[in-house]
Amino acid sequence: MTARPLAAIVLAAGEGTRMRSSVPKPLHRICGRPLVLHVIDALAELSVERVVVVVGYHSAEVTKTLQSEAPGALRMEFVEQFRPLGTGDACAVALTGFPETYA
Repeated sequence: MTARPLAAIVLAAGEGTRMRSSVPKPLHRICGRPLVLHVIDALAELSVERVVVVVGYHSAEVTKTLQSEAPGALRMEFVEQFRPLGTGDACAVALTGFPETYA
């Protein structure tokens, strides 16, 4: 049996309305770094071959931040959740970013 490559989904489409801020939820800073980068940094420490990041609210800003600040060795794909229909829908959208070898 051949092992499948390890992959991850990062949900970064949140608006963060309960945070009462104009900053998208994934970009809120914790210890000087955007929240979503703490997740990406943790994945970079693992043997993850591919990360599919689901973006939505302020997608261009979130994507640009991740492309410029995330570890360069980590392969990331970005997919957009155009309408916020919940976590299940975000995961379904994420699956479109994986080739068949990850299925």
